[in-house]
Amino acid sequence: MKMPQKSRMLLKGVLLCSLIFSGDAAFATDAKGHLEPLPTVTDVKSETKQKQNDSYESLKEKVKMDTTANATALPEAYRAEHNGVMRMYNMFPRSYKNIDAMTADLERVRDMGFTHVWLNPIHTPTDVEKKKWPEGTPNGLKGSLYAMKDPYQINPDFSVVKRDENGKAYETNASGEKVYLRDADVTARDQAALKRFTKKATELGMVPMFDLVLSHIAPDSAIVDGTHPKFAGVDTKPWFARWPSGKPKLHGLDEQGNILPEIKYPDKEVWDDVVMFDYHDPKVRKEITEKLWKPFVQQFFDAGFMGIRVDSVANNNADVMTDTLTYFSEKHKEKYGVAPTIIGESLGGTIEAQSKISPLATHIYNSAYWVPNNTGPNIGATPETAKQMWSHDDNWYQQEMGQKQALIFRDKSGQAIEGRKGGTVGYAGSHDELPWVLQFPAQLPPMNPHMADEVLFRAPSANFGLDAKAATIGVREKIANAALTSDGGWFITSFDDKLDTTLRSVFDKHSTGQQLGDLSPFIKELNSILNAQPVTQFGSWSKRHFLEGRDELVIVQRHTGFGHAGPKNLIILNADPEKDVKLTPAELVKLAEKTGRSVDDFFADKGEKGVWLGKGVEAPTREELQSHVVQSKTFSARILRARERLVEGFGRQVG
Repeated sequence: MKMPQKSRMLLKGVLLCSLIFSGDAAFATDAKGHLEPLPTVTDVKSETKQKQNDSYESLKEKVKMDTTANATALPEAYRAEHNGVMRMYNMFPRSYKNIDAMTADLERVRDMGFTHVWLNPIHTPTDVEKKKWPEGTPNGLKGSLYAMKDPYQINPDFSVVKRDENGKAYETNASGEKVYLRDADVTARDQAALKRFTKKATELGMVPMFDLVLSHIAPDSAIVDGTHPKFAGVDTKPWFARWPSGKPKLHGLDEQGNILPEIKYPDKEVWDDVVMFDYHDPKVRKEITEKLWKPFVQQFFDAGFMGIRVDSVANNNADVMTDTLTYFSEKHKEKYGVAPTIIGESLGGTIEAQSKISPLATHIYNSAYWVPNNTGPNIGATPETAKQMWSHDDNWYQQEMGQKQALIFRDKSGQAIEGRKGGTVGYAGSHDELPWVLQFPAQLPPMNPHMADEVLFRAPSANFGLDAKAATIGVREKIANAALTSDGGWFITSFDDKLDTTLRSVFDKHSTGQQLGDLSPFIKELNSILNAQPVTQFGSWSKRHFLEGRDELVIVQRHTGFGHAGPKNLIILNADPEKDVKLTPAELVKLAEKTGRSVDDFFADKGEKGVWLGKGVEAPTREELQSHVVQSKTFSARILRARERLVEGFGRQVG
């Protein structure tokens, strides 16, 4: 890949400033290009010489780092030829032993065709126990990943350092004895592990992403009571919402710790393990951004992360979010020459509230998760709901996608953002939902089916009469539905691709559970098709089609651009791994009519004419089609040829 001019100039500058070694002497260039000797690195005895030696080593490391950074190829998603369609794997940290285990799984993830890999919050969480709520849940629940206690320490649950029965970190020396580590040593080892993670991810061509939670922090954080050593000389107590008594306000509770009367589960929840930031005062708001959030994202940038997933966009302060993301973006563009991937979680809140992240985000969530499924039980709907919804081009899902596209492809004045690649992203489940395989049981339990923690409390080992085959078909369809009908891509949570039955929780350490299958070949095929799609544009839309008696087929028509101005591709995937499907001539003709295509498109290879037939899907032969046309009383060969000419005359893409 040809190196951009800016990168070539920067690399040239780094090389000009390279250290020149002559025996024990070291040299560097000054501002005018003259060689200046650096302090010797041999036999340093005095304190002054030691400081000089430290300075020299820092300079040498900096030159090495900068040279490496600018010589490294960018991940696939940042290359000019990439279409901006995200394929992201959410490595839910509680599904792994530690950071090194996450790193070890990266190659498997990349083999499925993912372009991004996202970690949920990995810093030390709160020790505050949640209340016994909703009714029937146990006491003692604590440690939510989204209730960060210390922004400078990695969660011990994910640490690569061993700990004894008292939680003290140690290493074993050559004699087999435990050597206990200082906090600084633990932090250094975990930071090194994070760098190994991002290095491996980028070497595999993926963008490593971290989670940014700007609205709240753990109530037992030393930042809340003003004693955190990293903020010496800064009064952090005014940073948080407080009662007149000075007691921090916990989300959903009154000053005495009682649940507020307006909280009605599950529509409104109590987050009694977090305290909200108070961003009302512009001076305080600026101080929080400068002292906390910019250094926080700098940590991840220094560790090699190249993208951000922004939590709960609608609940964030616009200025804080803008300033923090702009800071990260500028750092990223300075180092890599391109803007970073920024995806906003836009679940909850109005479009106006979600628009606070515009125009910084490249991607934003849509509601593909809630799009009805055809083969399995639907939340609040029957299987027929899928067909009913897609029979209307202006269905609620397309309307929402159109609104959210505007947040990505337009700036606040409504002008198009030049060169923007991205769009709205469908999520195929998340840590807030049941594992996908458990959403297709024989009979759902009498509970809110998308609240994973509630299910965990009430039935931690139940499988709800799981029908493994039905679940396999249902999950494959739901994945294809979310990915193909979303203009900007999709993401899946770790081990849903293996039909893992483990009930997720942001609170408790757990491993993977029973795995009923392997969807990686199906996902790899799906991601390969998405990689071949054109660059998404504002106004892109999709439509799902159905053929009678073919419920196992996911048939999606993807339009890139307004109306019929851009490419119009058709993708047909088979959700039943045990059943091959050969379309009949009548079905092929009907599908061509539905989608405004030429039947000839179905005989091209590898999407050459904008049609992809997935594994286990076959079109009839030309001879079978011709025989059908000749014998049909309603569709003659003459009409077929005339219709193909008509399609071409209206400028619809047939090649």
